[in-house]
Amino acid sequence: MNFEYKNPDVKACLKSLAFGYCVTLTGAIGSTLCMRSLLSSVLATAQGTQVLVLNTMIAQISSIIGHFLNTALMRKGEIDNGIKVYADPKLKYEVGICRNAGKKAVLQTIASRLAMSFTVISAPALMMIGLDSFGIRPMTMVGKKIFELGVIATTLTFAYPLSAAIFRPISKISAEDCETDLHEHVEEVFFEKGV
Repeated sequence: MNFEYKNPDVKACLKSLAFGYCVTLTGAIGSTLCMRSLLSSVLATAQGTQVLVLNTMIAQISSIIGHFLNTALMRKGEIDNGIKVYADPKLKYEVGICRNAGKKAVLQTIASRLAMSFTVISAPALMMIGLDSFGIRPMTMVGKKIFELGVIATTLTFAYPLSAAIFRPISKISAEDCETDLHEHVEEVFFEKGV
């Protein structure tokens, strides 16, 4: 996803992508195993809603670590080299390259991925706990699985649109924040942040 939806002006090599995926997987799986080890005594005695809350918390933290590492490493070229900036919001008149715009693009993408992670991981658990508190719970195994799938499908329907809507695809910063001289004098510059 990062490779396909990165800023189109930045070229990524296969080596940097492979490195990013390896570090991301190591960070996410490693954090899961560490938290499970640290919470093993609590998990052993937990029951019902406690198990759901603990598992959701562990999954959410691991997901946040994974999303942060994934986005930051996969799009490191944007931070290091900068991205093209434009004089207009339609991105037609290029005025230079700006590393600060690249940093802002990556940070906004990380924030939107964290929101997506929350809606995909924590929202289903919160919905299930909320519905259970109102006494809405299936009694059979088949009913339970249909209920769970319905809750997950509902949150997935809204997860990506909500996370993508946090920041517009075209962002802007003050021209003074660009560290290099621009081709034209402008007050602010626009750039594509990627998704």
